[in-house]
Amino acid sequence: MADTTEDNADSVEMSIAPGDTIPDEIPVTRVWKDLSLSLYLGETPSPKEIAQWKRDFESANPNDSVCFVELARFKDMNHYVAVQDYIELLHGPRCESYSDNDRRLLWRLDQYDPLVEQKPRSGFKKVQFIRWQYERLLDYELGSQWDMNSWSWLSTDFRSLYGRTLEKEILRLASQNVSNELKQEFKCEEAHSWASSNAFQMIYGSPVWSGSSFSYRVGCFGIPNIDMGNNAKEVLLQALYDPSFTKETCNSAITRKLLEQEYATFANALEEDEEYTFSLKEQKDALNGDKSAFFKWMEARAAVSSKLSGTAKIVYDNATQTIMRRKIILLKNRFNIDDGFCLDYVVKNLLSDDCSDEEIMNHSLERLLENE
Repeated sequence: MADTTEDNADSVEMSIAPGDTIPDEIPVTRVWKDLSLSLYLGETPSPKEIAQWKRDFESANPNDSVCFVELARFKDMNHYVAVQDYIELLHGPRCESYSDNDRRLLWRLDQYDPLVEQKPRSGFKKVQFIRWQYERLLDYELGSQWDMNSWSWLSTDFRSLYGRTLEKEILRLASQNVSNELKQEFKCEEAHSWASSNAFQMIYGSPVWSGSSFSYRVGCFGIPNIDMGNNAKEVLLQALYDPSFTKETCNSAITRKLLEQEYATFANALEEDEEYTFSLKEQKDALNGDKSAFFKWMEARAAVSSKLSGTAKIVYDNATQTIMRRKIILLKNRFNIDDGFCLDYVVKNLLSDDCSDEEIMNHSLERLLENE
């Protein structure tokens, strides 16, 4: 792979003039930018650390050429290389050779981002900018099933990275008398995410073979599960930065009783096919694991709430209600999401995230599907 240290990489021209021959392979060039360290969030990396991080990505992703069709799925060479850097470092054959390092991952986002100079230098907006950065990185055309699987893995990787970054900032700004409760809540949130993913895999997977697309579907299901926690952390962090910040909800309260009823309805709707599905007991046990983890998370949030006051408490409690609302929508939809593989007649009967209270209360997926 050719290397350059120019500040800006030329975009790869994807169009081919009439009569020209499309090249089979294009040399891969990597560009490291010389960015102001004021752009970096958190502890400023040393020159030694930056040099090591460069070596890590270069060794994980040493590819020196790419086929034209593959490159055409990305905005430019810089975009292609950055995506491959993350895939290879986090999921490639040598991924276990690299220790976990969130600071390295965030630095690489700054290196990639074509809009990095627009990043605010301080405050909540500087943290939130990370979300826009990984969304820009993930905005590329998907090709093969492998590309789709890799995209879904990165989608959850970046959301988890962003969540951990939000947590660090929250703990830095929050009162010490609530730090232990916050740490416990973060642990319960992560446990719920894993339990929910396991329930999805047991309900929709197969003990024989779940299909080449299933890894992609599991990753896609992880997106709303991680986002619901990250969105709640965002509003809390914004309130900690700005005590005048408020974000109210106009929706009716979703109670624990309503959620328990929907878990029971979901469990009763589960079906078993001895040849293709996990046993009914395994499915129900996994759904119960999701239920237990979710309510432990909500109990942990209640413990945090009891230590908060003022606008931070109001914002936090409203965020808890939003989480419960999104959870009941996922349950009502029986964990189906529009991932491109969910059947069209099912997709059209799913609740949307912005559905009304009345739609939630009256929705029954099984009844709707009977009419299809």
